[in-house]
Amino acid sequence: MSAQHKKTSVAAISILASGSMAAAKFAVGIAIGSLALISEALHSSIDLVATIITWAVVRVSDKPADDEHHYGHGKLESISALGVTALLYVLAGGILVEAYSRLREGTSPPTISAVPFVVLVIDIVVNLWRARALHRAARETRSQALAADALHFASDVMGSFAVIAGLILAALGFWWGDAAAAA
Repeated sequence: MSAQHKKTSVAAISILASGSMAAAKFAVGIAIGSLALISEALHSSIDLVATIITWAVVRVSDKPADDEHHYGHGKLESISALGVTALLYVLAGGILVEAYSRLREGTSPPTISAVPFVVLVIDIVVNLWRARALHRAARETRSQALAADALHFASDVMGSFAVIAGLILAALGFWWGDAAAAA
C-alpha cells in the first residue's frame, strides 16, 4: 500500500468514526438532558470537520511542486491544523457560556442510565484505536496532519473520562456535576 493510500485510508476511516460517535453522543445527550454529553457531541462534530479537512489535506499535501506552488503543497497540513484549532476555540467558548449559565441557575441534573456510559466507553475505545492507527500512519508517512490528529484523538479520551465523572457526580446527587464536566 502506498504512503498516499495509507494516509487517505486512515483519514477516511476516522471520518466514519467521528460521524458515528457525534451522532450517538448527541442523541443520548439530548435524550437524557446532559450538557456534558451534548458538548462532547459538538466536539465530535468539530472532530468530524477536522478529519474531513485532514483527509482532504493529505490527499493534496503530497503533490509535488508546480508553477503555483514552488515548494510543493506540504505546508497545507500546517495551515489546516490552525483552522481546526480556531474551530475548537469557538466551540469551547460557547460551551463555557452555557455551562456557566447552568451552574449559575442550578438546573436539574440529567437522567442517568447505563446508555451514556456505554456510548462513552465505546467512544474511548474508538479514539484510542484511532490515535494509535493515525500515529502509526503518521510515523510511516511523515505526515504532520495525521500526527496532529493522533494527538488530538488521544486527548479526546480525557474529555470522555471527564463526562463520565460528571455523570457519576450527577447520579450521586451533585446537580452541578454535568455542567462542570461540560466546562
